[in-house]
Amino acid sequence: MTAEGRLGFHYLLAEVALDHGGLILSTEVSRPTRSCNDWFPLLELCARFHTLLADEDGLLRPDRLQ
Repeated sequence: MTAEGRLGFHYLLAEVALDHGGLILSTEVSRPTRSCNDWFPLLELCARFHTLLADEDGLLRPDRLQ
């Protein structure tokens, strides 16, 4: 499964890239991506624009990942 045809995910990437938000909330932080091929570009964008990811398990700061 890929992000192809999933307009909501592309909208999310665009909003992060435009620096329009500082936090992405989800019931499960990896759920919007559905695959590693989508997850890693999202993490890179979030790190670049200092966007946090949060779910019911906690807060993820991609800019602090190594």
